[in-house]
Amino acid sequence: MRDRLLRYRFPLLIGLLLLAFALRMFRLDHQSLWWDEGISLHLATSALIELLQDRLNNIHPPLYFIILKGWLGLVGVHSFTGRYLSALASLGQVAVVFAAMRVWLDRAPGRRVLPQWSATVLIVFSSLSIIYGQEIRVYAMLPLVYLLMLLLAEGILSGRAWNATALLCLAVVEWAGLHLHYISLFAVAYVALWGTIAFTRRREVTGLRRWLVTQAVVGLASLPWLAAVAANLAAVQAEANAGTFTAEPVPLAFLLSQVWVFQLTGLAGALSSQFVRVAASLVGLLLVATLLAVMFGRVRQDPRRLVAARLAAHWAVPLLSATVVWSIRSFSHPRYIIMFAVMLIPLAGYLVFSARGLVTRAAGYLLLIGLFMLSIWGIGRYFFFPGAAKPDMRGVAGYLESITGPDDLIIVPDTDWSLPFEYQGPAGIVMPNLHEPLQDEGSTLNQTLDCTTDAPCARSGRVFVVDYALGTRDWQERLPFELQRRGYLAGVQRFDDLAVLDYRLFKQGGPLPSCDDTLLKRAATRFGPLDLDAAIVQQGAASDTAVAIALCWHALEPAAAELIASLVLRDPLTGERIGQVDDVLVDPFGAPTTAWTGGEAIMSFHVLDLPVGTPPVDLELLLGLYSLEGDTVNAAQVIDAGGNPAGEIHSLGDVSLSPSIGLPVSREDEQGPPLWDRPVQATDGLELLGARLSPGPYRPGQTIRVGLTWRAVAEGLPSLRPKLILESNDMMPAENDEFPVNGRYPTDRWQAGEIVFENRDIRVPADAAGSGRLHVEVNGNRIPLGEVLIDATGLQFERPPVSTALEATFEHGISLVGVDMPETISPAAAPRITLTWHLPSDEIQTAYTVFVHLVSQDGRIVAQSDSPPANGTRPTSAWLAGEYIVDPHELLWREADFRGPVTVSVGLYDPHSGKRLLLADGSDHFSLPVMPEVLPPTE
Repeated sequence: MRDRLLRYRFPLLIGLLLLAFALRMFRLDHQSLWWDEGISLHLATSALIELLQDRLNNIHPPLYFIILKGWLGLVGVHSFTGRYLSALASLGQVAVVFAAMRVWLDRAPGRRVLPQWSATVLIVFSSLSIIYGQEIRVYAMLPLVYLLMLLLAEGILSGRAWNATALLCLAVVEWAGLHLHYISLFAVAYVALWGTIAFTRRREVTGLRRWLVTQAVVGLASLPWLAAVAANLAAVQAEANAGTFTAEPVPLAFLLSQVWVFQLTGLAGALSSQFVRVAASLVGLLLVATLLAVMFGRVRQDPRRLVAARLAAHWAVPLLSATVVWSIRSFSHPRYIIMFAVMLIPLAGYLVFSARGLVTRAAGYLLLIGLFMLSIWGIGRYFFFPGAAKPDMRGVAGYLESITGPDDLIIVPDTDWSLPFEYQGPAGIVMPNLHEPLQDEGSTLNQTLDCTTDAPCARSGRVFVVDYALGTRDWQERLPFELQRRGYLAGVQRFDDLAVLDYRLFKQGGPLPSCDDTLLKRAATRFGPLDLDAAIVQQGAASDTAVAIALCWHALEPAAAELIASLVLRDPLTGERIGQVDDVLVDPFGAPTTAWTGGEAIMSFHVLDLPVGTPPVDLELLLGLYSLEGDTVNAAQVIDAGGNPAGEIHSLGDVSLSPSIGLPVSREDEQGPPLWDRPVQATDGLELLGARLSPGPYRPGQTIRVGLTWRAVAEGLPSLRPKLILESNDMMPAENDEFPVNGRYPTDRWQAGEIVFENRDIRVPADAAGSGRLHVEVNGNRIPLGEVLIDATGLQFERPPVSTALEATFEHGISLVGVDMPETISPAAAPRITLTWHLPSDEIQTAYTVFVHLVSQDGRIVAQSDSPPANGTRPTSAWLAGEYIVDPHELLWREADFRGPVTVSVGLYDPHSGKRLLLADGSDHFSLPVMPEVLPPTE
């Protein structure tokens, strides 16, 4: 076998090189360009000065892009030609591994042919080499540079190539590596340290001096670029930190597992495969076993042991050093270690044929088989599995070519040049340049969206936004905000990891007002460590689109936890939540509130979607801030302009909506209105599309809320009054025949095709029991909606016994008729006070909140309870005439160290407006005639 390999070495090598070339050419241009490849082509087609300036602002040096620029100047600009350069570098890895194995094996006795050929075959089929040999990036060149460094250093340190030319070649390769990618710093440092230790141990002063001079020359030659980067350090740091705030630290065990699997498969997501995890674990165990067998199975001075140790060091030392990158940027791609991962192949090839013993040799063969199988798996996934493919920007380009015209506008993320190289259509393509202030009339967004210059813009009103499933660098969602305040999102076309958002603009937005604008200034409202200075709220948005909201924040100090803004649109009449958006507050660089500094002013941007069917009425916009600690929600307390606590929700005022534009509704939309499989004709020109109700059980006096989805199918509807009916055999029917949307949006204002969702309430009669049937009736046509259960147990119409009888009557006739409470109270336990209420007559429309306060002699509230009656189970809106309601309250201490007598104040208020109900004498609370004493816990 060995003799045949030696005899046919040259034709076999040519055959392997041709096979390697074929694998690297296979489907070379099949996949679309992706983000990073677009950057490479853009830089390679830019002027040299622009290329250098761009790299000064970035975290990657310029040499690769200069080489690519020269290459494309010779062969033309195309995704195929750009990738061809990387394929050649990947092919070079095969030749260099073959040559390097011969050099390394010269220092070990025994058979050298099989290790050399096994390593060469492995690199030919290496998925890591093939995959990155088909990408317009530097990563195929880096292993080639590292192998050359090691080969040159080996020749110098062994004395075979100890001359000025060899040192110069090493210096050039090291310098090139540093200017190809900054990860090469670890390779250069490793080689420099290796040579320094070797010469020092051998006490070769002349060799050590020449070696150190060579490394110093590399450093001096790198100074010009290093000085330029240092002069532009702020921009480089900003680029390096981009996205840092949105990434979680990577656990070390996961990082090492991901790096190990990536070396074996070439795919960053391979760790999700059960097969890969098991196979990679076995390969790791086999590698360790064979390495230990070679290292410790022979006498100490055996050359095989030394060669194995050296190859292992060439692979592992710089590889582990590169984990420093992940400690700085936890979201870094594992491809950064591709430079050093290549040495795993020579190491494995050498170990297999250097181990002694049947078991150890068998383990070595299994190691080779495992490496080969994982590479084949990675190649197969890369070429044939859509989930491992690059984002389909080519498909996006084809779709946009089929629907866009010369007056349309396409917006791509900042620095994403992949679409401009794939798209051949007539529309203009722009990047939003989100670093520019939106208050600047000359910003890219303002110019292109409002068409204030001759540059490409949205003259047709159609804007297509290319978006990524994993997000872009629009940390604050500024682009959706700007588009929404000028129009609406008409639809979304998805392409796996990509999406095309179709916006329609119909008005100019102009520059956004500044938070310092005196017209916006209002008395600040405090949310913990933040002041809300002003809010910019879009008015008149179509009721089936969204509302754009900008909030002006002033940081008083860094927050203890990341704060989330919760914006809610609420129907002020029904209290129903119409829409909600929860956004983590971040600055333009993605930094959360924990990184905001005191005195910093930041504007946040939000888009609150409106479900299809929302009626065009005035809604109330509410704001709250909270943080998450596991599953626990910690709401920020609102402090008003007077410094007083104001709950956890702050009203930003009313939001007016205009009629819908007719966007389609889907049954799959969880936020959308209820829809049946088939609509039901309610009357001429009106359909009922669906209904939503809970089957109960309900108590007499309680309100049943029914959601109804209507659609006008013709113009000119009359003003109809749909009637909601609750009936059973044992009661008089209850009805609600208001005009739609509580009378605020009658049907004679509806347009053909318009969908309107409304909530209708119907009160369960006092004599109801058992089951009831709900119907909706329009012009005599009755449509059944379903049955509900009515439970009349537990109602009290006899006055219950109380320890202290009272007579205090609030508005609506609500009477406080009794109280049960202890004479003394200890802060060691939550005091329990039970109120008894009575409603002599009539019904109450509002669900009021009851408050119970323990008030000190100087007017301080030392303990309190604010809740709807009976812990929310008996809202005042469900009380029946003549009914008695027992209402227990457990008070929470605000001043647990308080001692002394207290007054107990009781009252009711509207939870939405905060307005209290009054007594006959005009006071807004009732003080109980007993004054309990707060005693120390020991008394």
